Amino acid sequence: MMIHPAFVSRLETVLGKGFRLEGMAVGAITMDEGASGFWFHEGGEPIDPSHAYLYRNGRIYCGMTNIAVQLTDVGPGDGGFACLPGNHKANFPCPDDIRLYEAHQDRIVQITARAGDAIIFTESLMHGALPWTAKHQRRTILMRYNAGTTGESITGTYTPPPFYDELTEKQRAIITAPHYRQPDKGSKLYKSQ
Repeated sequence: MMIHPAFVSRLETVLGKGFRLEGMAVGAITMDEGASGFWFHEGGEPIDPSHAYLYRNGRIYCGMTNIAVQLTDVGPGDGGFACLPGNHKANFPCPDDIRLYEAHQDRIVQITARAGDAIIFTESLMHGALPWTAKHQRRTILMRYNAGTTGESITGTYTPPPFYDELTEKQRAIITAPHYRQPDKGSKLYKSQ
């Protein structure tokens, strides 16, 4: 799923060729009825170059870009993923009372989706989760990507995951540490099979 063709084309648009899975960040999110939400974070401030958002010459460029694949339906009022649309372009911090969901709650948008839908969003968009109210369990797979030259956190030496040998060549191509751009020598992700 992490290199689904529909995802690859969109990630190349905003991150460029040679994008990478950020820190092996693939995770499952589950919430049962009555589960509390998750605080709203990001939103353009404080400035983090790995989460940058830029629009220039008719193109959007982003830093970390997330894909949240919904494994269950999310209907209106169910809770789950929510965001403050447009604030990824902000040049000032979001007030804490909005971030804490104490004021201007009408500005926060809960995203509805069907099982199998993917929500693609930049990490610089203020986002979080509203309390889960649906009878069924919320199930989401979250994958985080970044440009090949950018990393959210540099922790020293890169160590491949223990299951690296079980991955396809195309999957291995995106599981790498941040690197300096070098002349294109042909990524294994783009070779035909």
